[in-house]
Amino acid sequence: MQHNDTIPTAARWLGYGGLVPFAGLAGSYLAGAPLFPGFALQAFLVYSATILAFVGGVRWGAALCRQDGIARELGLAVVPSLWAAGALLRR
Repeated sequence: MQHNDTIPTAARWLGYGGLVPFAGLAGSYLAGAPLFPGFALQAFLVYSATILAFVGGVRWGAALCRQDGIARELGLAVVPSLWAAGALLRR
């Protein structure tokens, strides 16, 4: 598989755009936003879990393209989703 070090512009903008909810919700919660402090924390946790599940899916897809070590990579691909589920259940 050939590696390309350039990130497509759309992927870069969407990636940076995905940081906006993290920063906004975390900042809102930490600032003690008077209207929705509980909502900000819950939304932050749900959004974080969604992103972790997405990252696990990306890793799963990348593992399927490999020729060797696929079992290890597939095993590691489920870790972000399990971690996210644990964080939501702990709340």
